[in-house]
Amino acid sequence: MLAEFGDDPDRYASAKARKNYAGTSPITRASGKKKVALARFVHNDRLIDALMTQAFNALLRSPGARAYYDRQRARGSSHNAALRQLANRLVGILHGCLKTGTLYDETTAWPSWDVFQAWMIASRSAATAVNKHKALQQFFTWLADENEIQRSPMERTRLPKNTHEVDPDHRRG
Repeated sequence: MLAEFGDDPDRYASAKARKNYAGTSPITRASGKKKVALARFVHNDRLIDALMTQAFNALLRSPGARAYYDRQRARGSSHNAALRQLANRLVGILHGCLKTGTLYDETTAWPSWDVFQAWMIASRSAATAVNKHKALQQFFTWLADENEIQRSPMERTRLPKNTHEVDPDHRRG
């Protein structure tokens, strides 16, 4: 895969640019009230074959990738569309690893938001947890707007109406 992407570290300014080159990101067509996401048909055949093989193997071996694939299928995507979306996500993860110089880590690549939210409430004051929640909502909304992710995982989480809703036994003293 790396040979097909090239060895210039500055070739791709963003994960979106790398995904577009790979041919895994969808093409969005909008006209009036209708908006359709279509698969790219012009792509590097060797690269897309390698990415789809990687996605299928990740599906079999990675719990995070499997959960992502299952969520796509539950939303009504066909097997090929869900696999292509998984490949697209893996290209973004690869881009992040190359840009930051870090190795792939399953827990970083496929974080559990419930665990993160529980950690925030347990380790921070309720007001800090609320502020972090709002910041994460803005961040993930931005990622969704940039088409880096399909939809914000923060849509599933509920923000406490006030800081007194957080159990005081779980806050740092």
